[in-house]
Amino acid sequence: MASTTATLSGVTINEVHITPAGAGQDINNDGIGNLNDEYIELVNTAGSSTDISGWTLYVSNSSVHTFAAATTLNANDRITVVDANGGGTIVNVAGDAVFSDFGMSLSADDSIILHDTGANEFIFMAGPDMTPTEISNDLTFFQNVISGGGTQIGPTENLASDISGQSHQRTVDGDDAWVTDAPNPGSPNCFAERTLIATADGEVAVETLKQGDRVRTADGRTVPVLWVGRQTVMKRFWGERAAMVQIHAGAFGKSPHTDLVVTADHGMVLDGCVINAAALINGQSVEWVPVSDLPERYVVYHVETPGHEVIFANGAESESYLDIPGRRSFDNYAEYLARFGEDRPIREQRMPRIASARMLPLPVQLRMLV
Repeated sequence: MASTTATLSGVTINEVHITPAGAGQDINNDGIGNLNDEYIELVNTAGSSTDISGWTLYVSNSSVHTFAAATTLNANDRITVVDANGGGTIVNVAGDAVFSDFGMSLSADDSIILHDTGANEFIFMAGPDMTPTEISNDLTFFQNVISGGGTQIGPTENLASDISGQSHQRTVDGDDAWVTDAPNPGSPNCFAERTLIATADGEVAVETLKQGDRVRTADGRTVPVLWVGRQTVMKRFWGERAAMVQIHAGAFGKSPHTDLVVTADHGMVLDGCVINAAALINGQSVEWVPVSDLPERYVVYHVETPGHEVIFANGAESESYLDIPGRRSFDNYAEYLARFGEDRPIREQRMPRIASARMLPLPVQLRMLV
């Protein structure tokens, strides 16, 4: 297969998930990871929005979904088309429409076709078990019967699990080097909305920080904000991983000054250690915010500075952004690329990182006694 990726005005088929099964693959949130969780994900790789009204999506020669009028796929966003057989409806993480009226039954010997009806161009993707004859038959059917001689964009792409290019079947957690967003993008690692970050001019809500604002560090300096990463969390995609951690006022002695809500993997700084918030849970001064208590959709934020710093969130010491959760998992990754051109590595401070309660240093354990 050629290394170039076929796109229609920047739109490509980025992820196809066939026959999901087991824990962590319940895409339609019906409690079971099964065939009803199959999906096809389209991503717009262009720098501007693309109107895909009237475009059609086919599985082999049968299932058809036509995108409704005024359907726009924003720059660097995606649309996820989910199998309707399970009856679930899903809201897309990136804010664009997700369609669940597309009854499909995907298999390794199916083809998937995305057709731009206006330009009469299409992308053809062949399942890894399709024979040359099956590929030829599907292409012939599409060109001669459906599109009347439409133009194929680029080489036929393959649904193999590890190939060059962007259109392929990825693993269920969406973990590959290219994708800007994914239905199951791993674990969030951020501050909740309205968290107060200490700046040179006082505390401000994290979502209002701008590039160039100067935040205070624990060693008495101020450093500029380079970027504020924004990540949308949808309970239907994340399941129990959507749970947040609430650190009550005074949990660490004099801090935080008011209740602080962060994601489970967000690093708080205590006694010279970076400690994941979930490792601090004691059921009283630090506790889970149950998924059932959270809205269906919420946004979390992370603050990037030139280096890995200790900053103040509601008065408590916390780490600034470290590129362990990749910037690609943030909704506004395209904004970062437009500003800096490429990802920038950040050197981690030489502080022990603790992800488990059993590894908490004794002074921290004593401080957490309530």
